Amino acid sequence: MDNFIISNRIQFSKYAKSYDKYAKFQHEVGLELLSELKGFIDNKINLNINNILDLGSGTGSNFDKLLDITKAKMILELDHSEDMLKVSKKKKSNKLLSCCADMHNLPFSNDFKFDLVFSNLAMQWCLNLDKLLLDISSLLSKNGVLVFSSVLSGSLGEISESLKINNFLSKDQVLNMLSSVNNMYLCDFKYKKITRKFDSLFELFASVKKVGAAHVMQDIKNRFSQGLMTPRKMDILELTWPKDKLGRFKLSYNIGYFIYEKK
Repeated sequence: MDNFIISNRIQFSKYAKSYDKYAKFQHEVGLELLSELKGFIDNKINLNINNILDLGSGTGSNFDKLLDITKAKMILELDHSEDMLKVSKKKKSNKLLSCCADMHNLPFSNDFKFDLVFSNLAMQWCLNLDKLLLDISSLLSKNGVLVFSSVLSGSLGEISESLKINNFLSKDQVLNMLSSVNNMYLCDFKYKKITRKFDSLFELFASVKKVGAAHVMQDIKNRFSQGLMTPRKMDILELTWPKDKLGRFKLSYNIGYFIYEKK
């Protein structure tokens, strides 16, 4: 577990400066999650959001829109990569605070409360989601809201089929975990399949590697170093990889958008 956490932190830090250039998919999902949040807020009466925890905030790409939607007084960005937080800190604001910490061990006492915990495409990297959800519940104020997006099972299916990459949790697994958390109630859930298309496998793999998805790219790297992935096998991958009518290489994601409220 520790090795995975350390490896993930190293990879995300390594690509912090170039993250936004390659994170088009992450930004797209973030915008949709923010839209879901706005719709939820617009339909609520007397919902006051003053303090926000952005869990796995990365380079802070959601900060401005999150602030605009919620009118919050304070946003605390938490990420396990100090280099990611340094990139975010360049976006000056007296309402921005940051904390370099790991979601597996959140550094808050029980009397520290947030009105909203927001997380975009970060919680799928958690190795103990049950514990994280309990921790989040204890951090939320009464009527506090958890809004997050997560990569779900079946994602990166093209890579998994060819290279036997470990899969993600299913939507039912995540929903079941949340249903077991006391006082947390499902307000909205949306499931969406997104297929990205690339002109080359090199570009496709870069879209994963350059955003720090260490466990996926490390497996590919190991196969090359062990002789399990030769240039010849890479050529075969190019021939057999799923493509669209224009010959572009496909990479699919299944994304869950979740909104929960604490009663």
